[in-house]
Amino acid sequence: MDGVGFEWWLDNRLTPAFEKEFPGKKMILVMDNASYHHQMNTAYYPEKKTPDNATKALNVHVLRVAGCTSIKVPRVDKATGEAALMNFEVGGEPASVAAYRAAGPTPPAADLTGIYARFPSGPSSDELAAATTGWLKANKPEVLDSKVEKAFREKEWLIVWTPPYCPKFQPIELVWGAGKQRASGMYFPNRNLIDTRLHLRMGFYGGSDYRGTTWAAVNIAGCWAKAEKEMNKWIAVDKDHVDGGLTGTITDLQGAGNWTSTGVGCLDITDMECAPDPEPVDATGLQVGPGDEEDPDVDNESSAEEEGEGP
Repeated sequence: MDGVGFEWWLDNRLTPAFEKEFPGKKMILVMDNASYHHQMNTAYYPEKKTPDNATKALNVHVLRVAGCTSIKVPRVDKATGEAALMNFEVGGEPASVAAYRAAGPTPPAADLTGIYARFPSGPSSDELAAATTGWLKANKPEVLDSKVEKAFREKEWLIVWTPPYCPKFQPIELVWGAGKQRASGMYFPNRNLIDTRLHLRMGFYGGSDYRGTTWAAVNIAGCWAKAEKEMNKWIAVDKDHVDGGLTGTITDLQGAGNWTSTGVGCLDITDMECAPDPEPVDATGLQVGPGDEEDPDVDNESSAEEEGEGP
């Protein structure tokens, strides 16, 4: 399965079948974190583009379309060692930038200012990507929706994402496991793909094999109950490992708020409670140290490399 196949199945199998079987009802779809479930929608970014791999020109364009008028970028002042927030106005798009974004490969003008200026006068690609993601999450989360999230948002349906690397919590994994275990029991030497497909179908939907064994359809409700039982077992011991941890059951969960805050040892601090932002400083007021000069031939600069931290 890949993203294209999943989207085809979603649009041509699951959605029409659900709407025919349950007209007027809202779907709640439980899915795991397979990568093809998370293909980003293309309403704002082109196919396979995200804030992390987009050019500065594209990220600024998306911010503008999403309604952002200015963006704050954190940076450490090398002269003082203190962190500061730099404020960049999104503003209009210079003609050379628009041409580069639309067609390329000619780079935009080298004398651009503000948000389009080269590092350190402007944000680096890494800085802008992080700031863009943060702003979109806070103000326009639908931009970052996967294709299935976008489709479900428009229908006012819901998605429940199951935790990664926890197959016992995944009802579908248990269904697959039961069907494949049965198919393995039907094996005979030199079994071909056609027979394997037939055995898998019997494993899932029931039937009689060549030995005369009759299989009932996989008990879907039983697989769901088993997954629920495993989740509740995990919840029951969570408080033994995490102060003020989870209690209750998966259908009556208590303490989930403790899992939405980042621990002090985590490097990702985007969801921590922080002091109010300091006043933004003028980007031109930061002192430039040796080695910070911009390479005019490099468009997609990286702040890590410019500070000597890259490979």
